[in-house]
Amino acid sequence: MKPRHLKKRNRSQIKLVSAIAVVLVLVPLAGQAASRFLDVASDNPLAADIEWLEAWGITKGCSPTEFCPNDPVTREQMAAFLHRFALSGAGGAGSTGAQGPVGPGGPAGPAGPAGAVGPQGEVGPVGPQGPQGEVGPSGPAGSSTFYVSSASAVIGSGASTTQVTALCNDGDVVVSGGFAGAVGAADSISASEPLAGSWRITLVNSGPGLTLTAYAVCLDV
Repeated sequence: MKPRHLKKRNRSQIKLVSAIAVVLVLVPLAGQAASRFLDVASDNPLAADIEWLEAWGITKGCSPTEFCPNDPVTREQMAAFLHRFALSGAGGAGSTGAQGPVGPGGPAGPAGPAGAVGPQGEVGPVGPQGPQGEVGPSGPAGSSTFYVSSASAVIGSGASTTQVTALCNDGDVVVSGGFAGAVGAADSISASEPLAGSWRITLVNSGPGLTLTAYAVCLDV
């Protein structure tokens, strides 16, 4: 029958081996490279696991060149293994996956309300005057016409004063007038302003007899 302290040591060794087995299952194994430890053959089924422990610094071996694969593990050795494992980062979180593609854009929102109408601007200056248009056609001729009315008188010899009046038709207007006849140097003649419907000529005669003709230009209205 084994002593009690040996039974406790065996149970501790079993727990340590179980913990290390769990660690080896959770962490990806290294490649099947040969261990640097001389007592671990390359055909050892656990050679890759031992190499992984050494690569991550979890085990130092029992000597610089030996692993002592068949030696039991004490509780303090198990504590060192687990502590080194925690510090090594061998069981850290996995890497972040690649970013997914950008999703399609959403539909455009509705248009906003129209802004308020601004105030009316100032009135600009008056522009230059345009060119004069063409002269329009003449209108039809009116019904009014001009005509000449005349009157004659024979002036006798000797000093005398004679008036000759040219009359327009009743209701027409006199616009101008004059006289015809040879007047001597010693005679004098004057024409009055146009009177209503007539043009009057006054002759002061001091010479021989002559014929004096007065005329008026009339407007037929």
